[in-house]
Amino acid sequence: MSVILPSPVVWINEYPPGRCRVCGGELPGHRTRNCSDECARAYERWFYERRFWIGIRRRLLRDAKYRCSDCGVKFQAGRRSGLEIHHIIPRRKGGHDGDENLMVLCRLCHDKPEYHTQPPQARQMRMEE
Repeated sequence: MSVILPSPVVWINEYPPGRCRVCGGELPGHRTRNCSDECARAYERWFYERRFWIGIRRRLLRDAKYRCSDCGVKFQAGRRSGLEIHHIIPRRKGGHDGDENLMVLCRLCHDKPEYHTQPPQARQMRMEE
């Protein structure tokens, strides 16, 4: 059986005390936070992946000096900087979270269709120009 995870916001805000923070099921005891080992593993996996990704994002933004890789506009440092991390090869198509597959883009550039339809090799050549 696999657990389909709701949005992490639901885990924190929606379920009342006494409910599992993953699936919302009844808790077996008053000191537990998850209804099963599977839900506990799912929450732990989400929590550590999120922490890992936050570190990668911070480092990439710092290395790019808070500039968009496409238009070159500089943004103010901070959580709501207006910059996003783009996977050159999407994760669903076998891409990974390594530096060579990630680039920093502002929201306007990230919304351009070419970043979602163009083959990765063409985008890579454009970045090197």
